[in-house]
Amino acid sequence: MKHDEVTDPIDFLKIPLDILSPMLRIPIPNIFNISATRAAYSKMVGYLRKTPAAINCFNDLLNKLLGICTDGIQIDSKSVCLVIDDKEIANFVIVVMGVTIVCEVGKQYEEVELLILSRHSEPKTILLTSAELISNKWMIVLGIRYIFARWSFFEIERAIRNMAKYAPTVKEYRHQGWSDDGSVYVMGARVLSGGDLTDGD
Repeated sequence: MKHDEVTDPIDFLKIPLDILSPMLRIPIPNIFNISATRAAYSKMVGYLRKTPAAINCFNDLLNKLLGICTDGIQIDSKSVCLVIDDKEIANFVIVVMGVTIVCEVGKQYEEVELLILSRHSEPKTILLTSAELISNKWMIVLGIRYIFARWSFFEIERAIRNMAKYAPTVKEYRHQGWSDDGSVYVMGARVLSGGDLTDGD
């Protein structure tokens, strides 16, 4: 698990209007239109990377996604917490920022990047493997200021998995040579397809 601190403090009142205006114009798509929802989610991620405090602009989009996927868990971005039936279950908010499909020799797994926002700490990003996600240890080691109801862990995990369906996804090869399925050849930082390796005669 990797942690990277994000320097911007949570202060919704300090977002400049020229940054805030385009965020407010992102339409909330029909949630059953997968491609439109992924596009809106990707735009949201782009804004949150620059200004984490802008989470307040995306409350409706995130809660519409969570509303069809989870049993009542919602994001209260004004109070910066997770709630179920208006009861706070965690004093922080989690947003999936991206998913990486990691290809190594003989195995493939996923990593998920999470943005953690709290009233009590500066925003931070963490990187978890899919195996680490199924344990609540990652939530415990966030720090003493991050408080959550122990019984809520499975609902929080489920919310993360459902946000991940719409998050930007990339494939990353962490080996050299042919991929396991033989579709690409990895040479240094370059990923070559079969066509790149032929003479073209």
